[in-house]
Amino acid sequence: MDSGAAIQLIVMITLVAVGLVLPVPTSASTPFGVRVPPDRVTAPVVVLWRRTYWVGVLAFGAITTLASVAAAADHVTAIAIATPVVLVASFLVLYLLAHRAVLAAKSTEDWFADSQPATAADTDLRTAPERYPWTWLAPALLVIAITAVYGAVRYGDLPSRLAVHHGADGQPDRFLHTSAATAFLPVYAQLGLTVLIALLARLALRAPTTLDPADPQRAARLFRTAGAALARALLFLAAAVCLGLFFLAQHLWRQSGTDTAPVLLAALTTAAGIVAVMATAARVGRAARLGAQETPRAPRFRDDDANWRGGLIYVNRDDPALLVPKRFGVGWTLNFGRPAAWLALGVILAIPVITALLATFV
Repeated sequence: MDSGAAIQLIVMITLVAVGLVLPVPTSASTPFGVRVPPDRVTAPVVVLWRRTYWVGVLAFGAITTLASVAAAADHVTAIAIATPVVLVASFLVLYLLAHRAVLAAKSTEDWFADSQPATAADTDLRTAPERYPWTWLAPALLVIAITAVYGAVRYGDLPSRLAVHHGADGQPDRFLHTSAATAFLPVYAQLGLTVLIALLARLALRAPTTLDPADPQRAARLFRTAGAALARALLFLAAAVCLGLFFLAQHLWRQSGTDTAPVLLAALTTAAGIVAVMATAARVGRAARLGAQETPRAPRFRDDDANWRGGLIYVNRDDPALLVPKRFGVGWTLNFGRPAAWLALGVILAIPVITALLATFV
């Protein structure tokens, strides 16, 4: 298996792992984006579609992975690029089918008929938040420091031009003029990604959330435990990404040509970080679902499905929150009822566009 096929295999396996844990909701009361009372979290339709989703992801994953790796090995670029897109699209199709099935069962059986709607929140998140796991940030900072020192030592021996791409014949066909701005690009990437991931870890610890009113104390404990675990996993991801960039920096500074070992090591370390985050999300999601049963007349979440489009997009002009917990996947999503959300989306979309434009002038 050549390096291209190996990298493609890593990418596809990582995507399948991501797809398997996407149904793990931020709240156990929103399977496939549908608000349900706690006594319906394990309803037959929910269990059936959770299994159907997982089987579907594995089936689509096996087919697309085989096609993707074969295409990469034969250098059929179009198929190699299309297969990950098709795989991710299959996740969305399976999710929407499950969403519609659970929503239909909820409506037909009137799951909220006996409910006492209520809301609860952990106000201590602002006054007494969980401590930031600084020790978990240390490995990423250490790798950045090692990379920077190694680069400084190598800088004087670098050629006047750095080869950054090689053609099919193994000869360099794209160069950058050597300077502090170009030679240390891997270090700058390490710094930028570490800052971004560290901020996401902080958000995982402090982001506001609505608690299960049937047992708010238990829900608050679970949320804090989950936030701390996800923060540590994110900082592990930061270290893994930085380590991968260290391998790529060595590849650049040594001008090792078509040597694929650094690229494979970078892909493996990054994939390990992503899998760690996904595994942590799956674990905390499972913990949230355990013990979700309640007495029939206990207070329950309000049925707020009307504010969600397909369980994916949140639109509520009366909610002052800019970020709300996702109903599908891990983390938070924007409240598109707030004008600031559209501004934030514009900034997010502008980053890759500007980067691509700059790359064309390098």
